[in-house]
Amino acid sequence: MALQLFKFHTKRHVELTSLKDLAWLTVIYAVSNAMLHHAMWSVLDPSKLVEPVQVLWMIVGDIFGALLGAYLMKWTIVTYRQCRRPSDMLD
Repeated sequence: MALQLFKFHTKRHVELTSLKDLAWLTVIYAVSNAMLHHAMWSVLDPSKLVEPVQVLWMIVGDIFGALLGAYLMKWTIVTYRQCRRPSDMLD
């Protein structure tokens, strides 16, 4: 859904090497995910919706989760590459 909204808004595909595109995609995902969840909970079980500010906390959580995942993946790749270098030199 976020990819389609990004494509609709920018009239082009996401460039995976562009930090600006990835940041926008993350924000679009976070907002659309929070809104969709809020809409579903308001239909299924309105008692779970205590305050409207819950949507904002979900958006912040999604953004931080995406950043945490990205940095953990980057750390894993860098660590893996550093571990592989000494063995590559022996071959």
